[in-house]
Amino acid sequence: NNYLSIKEPWHQIKTDKIATATTLNLCIQLVRSLAILFSPFIPNSCQKIWDLLGIQGDITKIAWNEASELLISSGHTIPQPEPLFYKVKVRELNAKLESIRSEKTPKKIEHSLILKQITLDEFKKLDIRTAKIKEVKRIPNSKNLLLLKIQIGEKEQKIVAGIGKHYKMEDLHNKIIIVITNLEPKKIHGIESKGMLLAADLNGKPILLTTDKEVSSGLKVK
Repeated sequence: NNYLSIKEPWHQIKTDKIATATTLNLCIQLVRSLAILFSPFIPNSCQKIWDLLGIQGDITKIAWNEASELLISSGHTIPQPEPLFYKVKVRELNAKLESIRSEKTPKKIEHSLILKQITLDEFKKLDIRTAKIKEVKRIPNSKNLLLLKIQIGEKEQKIVAGIGKHYKMEDLHNKIIIVITNLEPKKIHGIESKGMLLAADLNGKPILLTTDKEVSSGLKVK
């Protein structure tokens, strides 16, 4: 900027066109060099500079030592220029921030989605207990299904759970979860699943239910 201000090519061109051409050529060369030097820090903006200079290719592939070379040849055509950055209006910025905040806010549960009431006697038919995950295996040909061997007091049983996309297998070992133990067995991917773990649904992501204190497996949930 200082060099350009001193040379004042907008005035210089009226008296010396050759000197003006030299001034502009050096400025273009400097812009190219600065784009290479800044590309590791603002790669997208520097790629835009690269494109505005009419240079083909990916700027991130250019070595830093090439910044010292004057490689834009005479006669090189510069495309139609446009602003590198645009001034952001406060109203537009606030609207964008509000949009981001709303995306992060969990959706409210509509009361209309709550199922019809059941009696206490019906609820008591469910055997809900704490269980400890002893072994975890990924089910072949499935990205989400896991086979869990769980311990419920003195007995062990296996359940198939669709949590493989959201939980790492190593994080599940010895984890205390809440399960319904007396559901009718069901075959999933050819594997018999006895029971079902309980999880909250947070915008499609399962959050496993557990206890707020360390407890043993097999305890009745009331």
